[in-house]
Amino acid sequence: SARGTVEKTWGGVRRSEAAPPSGEMLPVADREEIRSEEKERIAAAACDRVNDGDILFIDGGTTTRRMAPRLADRPVRILTNSILIAHMIDRLRRSPGGAEVFLTGGLLYPGSGLLVGPEAVKSIRAVHAHKTFLSVGGLDSDGGMNTNQLVVEGERAMMAASDQTLVLADSSKWNRREMSRAFSWNEIAVLISNAPPPGPLPRGVAFVQA
Repeated sequence: SARGTVEKTWGGVRRSEAAPPSGEMLPVADREEIRSEEKERIAAAACDRVNDGDILFIDGGTTTRRMAPRLADRPVRILTNSILIAHMIDRLRRSPGGAEVFLTGGLLYPGSGLLVGPEAVKSIRAVHAHKTFLSVGGLDSDGGMNTNQLVVEGERAMMAASDQTLVLADSSKWNRREMSRAFSWNEIAVLISNAPPPGPLPRGVAFVQA
């Protein structure tokens, strides 16, 4: 119950609606309000690490999506696999010098707003970015995981095509194991979360508390 995977009921427990079985992705509308205050703080801390002129990969997720309002009027270039992030920036941008947005293309994964598949990976590999901002389905002592291999393929392509990878994850993601390994700790530079990790991070990984 403390981990959020079940909810107490009179005489028992039931699986939490916020915690689908491993390998399943809740529709984005269902995930949007889960730990929303923590996600806002994490997104704000992530945007503090963006410099004007940066080229950014922003992975689709309910935490990374909260970066969009803060970046809409910044002079940055953003490549994203999320039609929701792209639409939000386009809707909120007020300055002609605001963010330029590029979509990866690819297959629209049902219920997620994410573009995945070979075309998405191909378009990511064709560009270079200064920073990648990743969402994550789970964290453990080995690194991060996500619910779907198609999603992970795009994330790994972003990591390979950028100078630095920053992971945005609220504390509920710790000790949650998903189907597909997205990254090892030695592949990322920064973890941004609302609470410290349960154990020490490997040398070379900076922790930013939001």
